[in-house]
Amino acid sequence: MARFNPAWKKANRQYDSKFELALHEGVLSDCDFHTKETFDYTISHKYHPDFIHRDSKGNVYLLESKGRFEDSAEASKYKHIRTHLDDNVEIIFVFQRPQNPMPRAQVRKDGTKATHGEWATKQNFRWYSADTIGEFLNENK
Repeated sequence: MARFNPAWKKANRQYDSKFELALHEGVLSDCDFHTKETFDYTISHKYHPDFIHRDSKGNVYLLESKGRFEDSAEASKYKHIRTHLDDNVEIIFVFQRPQNPMPRAQVRKDGTKATHGEWATKQNFRWYSADTIGEFLNENK
């Protein structure tokens, strides 16, 4: 397996690889290279919530139980899912330990890291613990 050569990347920033450079200098020399032009694409996924709660008003709550997020990509997927939900559907987190730090969270000046609960609040997700989710369910029958 070829290893990444940092000196190559530093010296030839416009090319991603020696192969790309060779193509641009050779057979693809007449092609436009790394233009500002972009093309949108979407990758379709399916989301299966852990639990679903429906109230008498027709609201749907997707309850996602989390011991912890494995990585920031896993956490981010819920922000993307939310953009595709109907107005009456909401993702709510039930954290095993909301005070646990997020994966790869930066250490703050006070020496602490952002927690799962803080992440959810910052991202405008409601969240509960196993001890408090019952209150939500009782209020939303």
